[in-house]
Amino acid sequence: MAKHHLFLLLIFFLIFSSFCIEVSSSENNETTSTLKLKIGVPAKQGFKEFVEVLDLNINDTNINHSCTGFSIEVFAAAVRSLPFDVEYEFVPFVNITAEDSYDELLRQIENKIVDGVAGDMTIIFNRTSFVDFTLPYTESGVTMLVPIKKEKDMWVVVKPFSWDLWLAILVVSVFIGCVLLVLERHNTTASIKRFVGVIFWLPVASVVSSQGEKVINNSSKFVLVVWLFLAVVLMQCYTASLSSMLTVNQLLPTYTSVDELKKGGYYVGYQAGSFVEYTLLIKKLGFDRSKLRAYSTIEAYRDALSNGSKNGGVAAIFDEIPYIRMFLAKYGSDFMMAGSTYRTGGFGFAFPLNSTLVPPFSRAILNISDGNKMMDDLETKYFGHTLVPSNYQASSTPSSSSPLTAYNFGGLFIFVGFATLLALIVSENYIWRMPTGKAKEFSQRIYDSFSSTNKARVANDPTPVNLALPEINNVIVLAMN
Repeated sequence: MAKHHLFLLLIFFLIFSSFCIEVSSSENNETTSTLKLKIGVPAKQGFKEFVEVLDLNINDTNINHSCTGFSIEVFAAAVRSLPFDVEYEFVPFVNITAEDSYDELLRQIENKIVDGVAGDMTIIFNRTSFVDFTLPYTESGVTMLVPIKKEKDMWVVVKPFSWDLWLAILVVSVFIGCVLLVLERHNTTASIKRFVGVIFWLPVASVVSSQGEKVINNSSKFVLVVWLFLAVVLMQCYTASLSSMLTVNQLLPTYTSVDELKKGGYYVGYQAGSFVEYTLLIKKLGFDRSKLRAYSTIEAYRDALSNGSKNGGVAAIFDEIPYIRMFLAKYGSDFMMAGSTYRTGGFGFAFPLNSTLVPPFSRAILNISDGNKMMDDLETKYFGHTLVPSNYQASSTPSSSSPLTAYNFGGLFIFVGFATLLALIVSENYIWRMPTGKAKEFSQRIYDSFSSTNKARVANDPTPVNLALPEINNVIVLAMN
């Protein structure tokens, strides 16, 4: 009986072992088998740098369509970085210009028509209720694209300096001309017209012309060097200020805020099929749907902005920064980004909710983007630049450049005035000779009055006078010297 039980246990053990081996073999086959995926892609009319279906004329969805573009190459690179084998075929979604068509494409995952979506899919909260996204493979954000305001001002050449600075320059020029006239009075013709010409022309002619008035006095040369220093500083500041004004005038946007667009009742545009229409423009910013117009290509953006809101176009277009940078790379001389930037989650790949493919794909995206030049090379290949620079900040509207005032050059004017007066005093002895002569003349009168008084007193009492007179004479002589 015991042998019979032992025999049954041995048979049961052999059956159980064979079953475990089969289960283990099947698991190994499943893990080593290639995963096959159907990946939906958006087929758009414009912005094909992200996704382009090359054989879009083939309507058979069973055929593996050929696709290219930045997003497609990033997806392919992520697949190559996965720790398991994946085969995929692309299924184009051609109704991408309809309203909310990107959401409809993502619904294909929920309806199990496709296993995932690869393309320029923006990660936003509303979409996470029916799909899961990988980590973003590029940063993004929504901002406003507007034409550049081109102002024409025939008096822009005088605006770098304020009126008080122009007046101060004129006063300083006349002052230096008068000083030079005094210093060079022996070398100029004694004519009033000539004197006036020297006052207004000699400083300028000595700076800009080698054939100008010749100066002989060393003090005059020193004054001209000081004037030359002042002129060089003023010219450099004028050039810098004028360049700044011209640059700022070229970078002024026609519209700077959403409130300005709404109050003016202007039409605004967005990319066809984008979430920007409802999620941002209608729901968040409060635009009237009747004031919104959809466009699909870069050329349509340009035409709409060039025509303007009153001529069948739009005043501004709201779109994500990667698309706007693509537009500005081609038409950046006439348009610019303006206003606030509304952050989004960036572009990512979508899979079913709770899909086990999301973590490995996210790690693969980190692998190819973290410290890897491949992403930069792909962006340069398709766009000629990085989509969003690492030091990118929300664009701010440049403020108009303020003119320079006389207060900005107050210290320089004080230095020039002091140096010019010092040269005049050192050069012209008669400047202090006149008050000295007056003092000597006054002292002589005092001396003469004392002398006449002493002569009158000599007859009466000569001794005191003789004693006092030498002391007075000494005081007067010292004063005259």
